[in-house]
Amino acid sequence: MKSTCCQGKCFNAALYTTLLIVIILQLLSVLERQVFDFLGFMWAPIIANFFQIICVIIGGFGTYQYRPKFIAVYSTWTLMYLGWNIFMICLYLEVGILNRNEHLNILNIGTKNKSWWLEHGIGCKITNTSWQISPTETEASRPIPPEDVVEGCLLDYYYVEVIHAAVQCLLAIIGFVFSCVNIYSFGIEDESCKYLTQTSTYSRPPKLNREFSSSTAKYQPVAMRDSWCLPTYVSYTGSLEWSSQVHARSKSGIISDGGGALSHPVSTESVNASITYSDETAEI
Repeated sequence: MKSTCCQGKCFNAALYTTLLIVIILQLLSVLERQVFDFLGFMWAPIIANFFQIICVIIGGFGTYQYRPKFIAVYSTWTLMYLGWNIFMICLYLEVGILNRNEHLNILNIGTKNKSWWLEHGIGCKITNTSWQISPTETEASRPIPPEDVVEGCLLDYYYVEVIHAAVQCLLAIIGFVFSCVNIYSFGIEDESCKYLTQTSTYSRPPKLNREFSSSTAKYQPVAMRDSWCLPTYVSYTGSLEWSSQVHARSKSGIISDGGGALSHPVSTESVNASITYSDETAEI
């Protein structure tokens, strides 16, 4: 039983750690991508990256604090961000009817800007500067050379953008899968906390020891959570339920021991005293 329990804890801890690592990688990669999108004034990716940063931080906080609702927000946005990156890949690779030059206004929101990697990629050189002195007006936020005057690039700008989007897609898929598994494991963990996992019989308070010095009755075992997750408290509602059960048994003059079997008879006054102590402990 202990080995099985240990394996379950190790598995849950591995899921928790893996999701945190994926979230950290997502945060670092999207921050790097945001910098270059700002340099290129690509406003639609900037807005998408901004929401991604917020939701990744929410997901990291929810994972660290064991908040399934926060992780659900992160996983929901991850699906949307995955779809956005798939669209960018299809646009830059001109899949179907998409054309990166004709439909680029979707990414720059009509500002005529292009990716910063167009002229700043590895090995890229501008072979003709006549476009800079042309009198043509442009709505772009920075001087953008035509694609045909940029040569020598190790990777064309649209392949760099595709790589960025593909990395985000990979991390989004991994993050979504592990976030769903963690939500499920947190749910199982919460359900298991409702039941007795470890029993412990506490010593009597001093005021009750004087009254029941000759009695061998034990207190009701208190459920203690043996888990990798956060410590579980005994709710006030749960203590009231236990008190009502003991009060019902006290009418017949008997009380239950730790194993659930009915033990020796005790007085109603002693049971009421133990109930009062239990209620006071629950309120604290």
